[in-house]
Amino acid sequence: IPGKPIPWMAARVTRRGTFSPRASDLKRFKNIVSSQYNGPVIESAVICHVTSYRPIPKGTSKANRLLMLSGDKPPITRPDRTNIAKLYEDALIGIVIVDDSQIVGGEVAKWYCENPRVELIIYKIGEAE
Repeated sequence: IPGKPIPWMAARVTRRGTFSPRASDLKRFKNIVSSQYNGPVIESAVICHVTSYRPIPKGTSKANRLLMLSGDKPPITRPDRTNIAKLYEDALIGIVIVDDSQIVGGEVAKWYCENPRVELIIYKIGEAE
């Protein structure tokens, strides 16, 4: 999914009601996932690896930039990796998997890159019971 990784945010409750601040992002991600995946919806358990590639901050020195690109200086700032994974795993629901409770394992990582994006790799590990 191209673009700067976006973290999940909890729904907000206001006097006017409840709304999700990431609803439009989730809808956009679902459209991207549906254009990239053309298989059947998986009903069994899956492993989902989520890797986010964040943009290098502006004003970074050339030396630090090289360290960031090589992985020697990984991103240790917010958002945390699990909040990034939550939003993108939700984008799989109804397109790749039935529900995100099917995700039983996987790695979540975040790195710097000149081409910001989030990559999701899904492995089917069994049949539904």
